[in-house]
Amino acid sequence: MVVRYLTFWNWHIGVYSPKRKMEMNSEELVFGTSELLDVMAVHQKESQVVLSVQSRQRQGACPYCGVNSSKLHSYYRRKIKDLPAFNQKVSLLVKAQKWYCCNEDCNQKVFAYRFAHSLRPYKRFSNRLREKLPSVALLMGGNAGKRICRTLHIATSPSTLLRLIHSQAVPEQTISTALGWMIGPSKKGSTMAR
Repeated sequence: MVVRYLTFWNWHIGVYSPKRKMEMNSEELVFGTSELLDVMAVHQKESQVVLSVQSRQRQGACPYCGVNSSKLHSYYRRKIKDLPAFNQKVSLLVKAQKWYCCNEDCNQKVFAYRFAHSLRPYKRFSNRLREKLPSVALLMGGNAGKRICRTLHIATSPSTLLRLIHSQAVPEQTISTALGWMIGPSKKGSTMAR
């Protein structure tokens, strides 16, 4: 089943209005307007929705030297967990490109395309899911967080949640330079002089 456009109809006080039809691109719905990704197919396996996604970039910039290349090397696939939708787990099956670096001075001859906003290199979670999991981990911990995630249809382990807690940046504590002692009234009903 190929999903290209999702159609939404506006309803005004119970009156159907076909003139107010709006088409929303499925790629914009899933990834926003910043990524150049095409949703090629949607599959359902047991209690999981798998979105097959492909990059539509015609060239890639080498992450080491910054030179753009349009010489395609090959494709590779990544399976990435995303936020659940409609009470089902969601996975992205991403087909991404590898490119040859055209810069002879660069030590990296082949590089993989880097996604700008939704996917990070070498990670198995989407950025959306990666933003939500640390808050669950910090509130609940490992085992209890896993149980909460299971009810939210997010597949994770207690060790992953603990690893996310440890990867959080600890805010720097400020040390007070003034130390004081407040002396209150010594007798009941008396006030301090100012």
